[in-house]
Amino acid sequence: MSDQAWENTFRQSIPGTPPAVFRGIVERKNIHACISAGKDFYYMDTGYFGNFRSEGNPSGRKLYHRIVKNELQKSTIENKPVDRWEALVRGDQRLKWPGWKKVEIKFYWFYLILNLVIILVTTCSNGGIPLSKLLKNTQTCL
Repeated sequence: MSDQAWENTFRQSIPGTPPAVFRGIVERKNIHACISAGKDFYYMDTGYFGNFRSEGNPSGRKLYHRIVKNELQKSTIENKPVDRWEALVRGDQRLKWPGWKKVEIKFYWFYLILNLVIILVTTCSNGGIPLSKLLKNTQTCL
């Protein structure tokens, strides 16, 4: 079958025909043909989690695959049982979420003051307002 004839099969949405199945993004042209024609397709690739050497996967084989219908990746978030994530973490402790990082207060205040100074200087230079007058008005308001 010629490339053109093969490509044309993806440009048609014929009732009762099975959906197309693509493995990897190399079939991009045919995937977009299916989308344009409204033809169902399944896209699969290897996921990002668990497909590397770890305690639970010493060979580094690609154990997990993403399979999505009519999309290249999920566009919605679905609630799933927590045991799926816990199974991944048991296989590789590096995936365990340590919690939110604590921002050091000193750095936060320095960053905030630095931004205020930049805003004040920019406002004064662009607006033709003397910095001393802007600072005095700001102190009065506070």
